[in-house]
Amino acid sequence: MDLIMPWLDRVRRKHLGKPGNLGQIRQHWAAQASQRLHKQLAARLEHTYTIVHVEHPWDVALICAMRGHPMLARARIVYSAHNIEHELFESVTREQGHWNRAAQQLAQEIRQIEEAAAAAADITWAVSLADAEKLTPFARQCVLAPNGCRELPTHAPLSLFSDLRGRYALFIGTNYAPNINGFLSMVGNDLSFLPSGTSIHTIGTCAEALKQHAPYQPWMGAGRIRHHGKVSTALLDSALLNAGVILLPILSGGGTNLKTAEALASGQPVLGTTKAFRGFEVWLRAPSVHQADQPDVFRDNLVKLLLTFSTAQPAPRRQELTWSTALRPAMEETLRNTLNSTSSP
Repeated sequence: MDLIMPWLDRVRRKHLGKPGNLGQIRQHWAAQASQRLHKQLAARLEHTYTIVHVEHPWDVALICAMRGHPMLARARIVYSAHNIEHELFESVTREQGHWNRAAQQLAQEIRQIEEAAAAAADITWAVSLADAEKLTPFARQCVLAPNGCRELPTHAPLSLFSDLRGRYALFIGTNYAPNINGFLSMVGNDLSFLPSGTSIHTIGTCAEALKQHAPYQPWMGAGRIRHHGKVSTALLDSALLNAGVILLPILSGGGTNLKTAEALASGQPVLGTTKAFRGFEVWLRAPSVHQADQPDVFRDNLVKLLLTFSTAQPAPRRQELTWSTALRPAMEETLRNTLNSTSSP
């Protein structure tokens, strides 16, 4: 739609300030009305489909519009709701200071889109019980499909993190406002609270913003905070499995956090906010998991964990957090539902 109707984006931006996810709304509009998009999809269909899995609500209308196609006529639509999208939009927009009348209207439009997606889909996947409760009133059938993570190696690969074992806190994230704002709010600008010989390391595109944060410049020079940006899988694994504590300073957003699953699966100490553990509340009872919502308490816990890190064998890897295990019940229920439907007269 950016190519077909570039003026549409200019009109929306004029009335909304500059929110970050207008592309998703345009995607939804195009999914319903664009014959060009329908022809592009039809040209890529290869055989008759039994299940079509759609991430997020924006493209559910596309598959509904295409159900007249012979290859999609009998397909069951699975809508995978990774967030309650209108709540996510509101939380981010409020945080950015753009919660004006136009943003409120857009939030209502998003709500209508995701409610319609749940009503149109044969099965709706929700990532948490809380999300499932909000989607169930509109969904034909709602299935819990929690987020998970890849399987981590048994032993940490050798890297620069091997020599730092236990003496650093690790933050992994993208250059996404809730990630950056959460880190700055919970860790703060003054890193003198870190114990001598310890540091904070960041991985991911979050480094792009944090490197430019002026108060961190002297701490970067002193080696108290170090940004690695995008790294190889081997280096990421080494960073996770050698960390003294993995930080999850999440204050806003929706759904559940993939990095929470990865942090818990590492077996290393984890320190996060209440928001960070949404969908993973059962893990709060684990001895290596710590929760704090106030910045001063968060920093106190960070210091304590860095000072008391044990070089003994870490907690066992949580295999139930891997994708294959986490999604198995949802997959089995979806397949059972589909087979029962296709076998009925």
